Amino acid sequence: MRSGPAVLLAVVSVVTVGVLPVFLVGGLAVQLRSELGLSVSMIGLAGSAFFAVSALFARPLASVTERVGPMVALRVAAIGSAACLVGLAVAPSVAWLIAAMCLAGAPNALSQPAANEMLMARVPAGRRAFAFAVKQSAVPASTLLAGLAVPAIALTIGWRWAFVFAAALGLVAALSVPRLPWRRPAPQARQASVSAGALLVALAAVTGMGAAAVNAMGTFVTI
Repeated sequence: MRSGPAVLLAVVSVVTVGVLPVFLVGGLAVQLRSELGLSVSMIGLAGSAFFAVSALFARPLASVTERVGPMVALRVAAIGSAACLVGLAVAPSVAWLIAAMCLAGAPNALSQPAANEMLMARVPAGRRAFAFAVKQSAVPASTLLAGLAVPAIALTIGWRWAFVFAAALGLVAALSVPRLPWRRPAPQARQASVSAGALLVALAAVTGMGAAAVNAMGTFVTI
């Protein structure tokens, strides 16, 4: 079992880039409303579409991760996010922007199970709590980057360049994923457990409520 800063850095980088589209749209809302005529309701629709697609594709893309391995999945997710960010950078209309946000939800959905699989496979059991805590810091890190993009990029050289630089970060994130051997685990018999199922539902509910509060603030903070 191998662990190290390279694995953790790659995971955080890919997950951060995966959620950058929704927070950049929220952070750049003033500029988007001025140039594209993006209304408040359309900003909400764009954010909702992103997370709806992420939720819809999370389970099937988790199965894909199990087949191809977390290394490939993380790289594909980062490149996919970069491509969607380029699409947002050249958006000529609100419809284009919302379509790009829908597409961006898919690589975000892929990055989450891939990141979890990578940490479970490469981080020793005694360090996983710390590793997952660092991985979860990717969401506030993405919000921070989106906020910094406004004065540093959007107000100096234009909002479209903020998406371009974010896409470049996506390519860097893809390159940061270390080349590690992967062998698909042998299928194991599933054992029914009422307590485990209830715990999973409770964890999903608590995580969902916490994410809703944080993501809503990051999406609508500039409105």
